[in-house]
Amino acid sequence: MYASFPGSLLADSAGLLGLLFFAHGLADFVLQPAAMARAKALGRWQGFAGHGLVLLVLTVSCTLPYRMPGAWMLWVALPVLHVALDVLKQRALGSLAARWGPAPLAVFVVDQVLHAIITIAVWAAVVGVAQPGWLQELLQQGGGQPGDGHLPGRLLALVQERADLALGLLGNAYVYAVFAAGYLVQYLLQAIPATSPAVAASVEELMGGSASRVIGLLERALVITLVAVDALPAVALVLTAKSIARYPSLREAKGLSDGPSGISPHDALHFQEYYLVGTLASVLLGILGGLVARLAVKGLALTGLAAGPALPTVPGL
Repeated sequence: MYASFPGSLLADSAGLLGLLFFAHGLADFVLQPAAMARAKALGRWQGFAGHGLVLLVLTVSCTLPYRMPGAWMLWVALPVLHVALDVLKQRALGSLAARWGPAPLAVFVVDQVLHAIITIAVWAAVVGVAQPGWLQELLQQGGGQPGDGHLPGRLLALVQERADLALGLLGNAYVYAVFAAGYLVQYLLQAIPATSPAVAASVEELMGGSASRVIGLLERALVITLVAVDALPAVALVLTAKSIARYPSLREAKGLSDGPSGISPHDALHFQEYYLVGTLASVLLGILGGLVARLAVKGLALTGLAAGPALPTVPGL
């Protein structure tokens, strides 16, 4: 079944890469409490050490099912490089903010891109130790052989053949589209300048409360699940329910111009636009995560996960 891949190494290691990204997402967005994040922001070693320990435990948990003798390289390299990047980021934030001003959205995106590059590079290095030249051989097969299909099609087929890869995609869809997307939406709204301090305070109250964050998490989780089970029209119900719940707040914002706050009708409209931008961005990210989850669900159905297929052993490690 996997003869088109060099030594089945791509088939075996693709699922591992997905689980490594899943471990990163859990460590950064789910299992990092506010106290740990504050300690890191203050440059305290306890925060960085705790974060690295969480990533180490998750990385070990992801690699153990593969029975990899060389897994220690992942256990050492990923937590160390992850923490080192976090330390460098915190040290650079001060000088960057002084020069260009605070830009949390750009910092968040660049930070996650660098973490993704590190994860892929370490994964590729470990796989390369197991089978030197695997990447060159894979690229040479990119055009495909007669009747074999092209590389993108074969990579897509992996999801429908490998339970571990499908599970990794499903876990990543929820972790990143539910939890990481919350930070992305928050930073996106912060990047939009408020027309007045009163509008900024209203936006912070509406979008920044703990209840609002929980609503956002549930909203994206529902959207992902509905898209994954091919119930995309039902997403409209989620939007309707949220609009009904938020209507009193939006109506109050529209009437603020008559109150002591002195917010003009233009500012009130601007506040409503904040709500619309945040909602549309949240739903869009949920739909994107749902498309990935739908691919994973279909893959799990085709792999016969209910029969309990054994996870693979990566050869040569």
